[in-house]
Amino acid sequence: MGWKLSASDSTVLTVLGSDFGISATGYTLVNRANGSVIMLCNGTPLKSAFVGVVTQSSAGGAQAVKLSRASDLAGQSFYRMEDCSYTNTDGESSNQSSAPTANSLKYSLDASGNLSGNDGTSITAAELNSLLAGGTITIGGGKGKLYLTAYSFQVNGVTRYVVVSRGVPTNGGPGYVDMWLQN
Repeated sequence: MGWKLSASDSTVLTVLGSDFGISATGYTLVNRANGSVIMLCNGTPLKSAFVGVVTQSSAGGAQAVKLSRASDLAGQSFYRMEDCSYTNTDGESSNQSSAPTANSLKYSLDASGNLSGNDGTSITAAELNSLLAGGTITIGGGKGKLYLTAYSFQVNGVTRYVVVSRGVPTNGGPGYVDMWLQN
């Protein structure tokens, strides 16, 4: 993660480096967190194709810093968004992209950095530390691996957080990318 991207408040996406080639043409663009976090989706129905977090900006805007410890996220809560929509507690699209609802999937971290979800998900602070350091955990009954990357950034002097989640199947099938937006 950590591609060099620029995302303005007007949802214009520009790739600054040649290390990752992508065009916003043909994608539905979801812009979140004052232009610092974006999601690109395409297809019918929409499918997440890309989540970008601004780590370098030619305009000097809000730039994200990669986090490496569960304690960096302690006390925060997040709503999961995939396919340009908030997901419900069954992990399915709620077709709601403007704001989460009471049925949206929500993850909360306690003061020690242990994660729990309103869907029954539970990740200890030790497991989360391993994930944020580049490790994986097994998902889907052993059919895939989960990768997490967390970032912080400043919006009007306030620190905000986002987590990017990637599921990679071990059988060569399609994976997924989603983002957890701070509550």
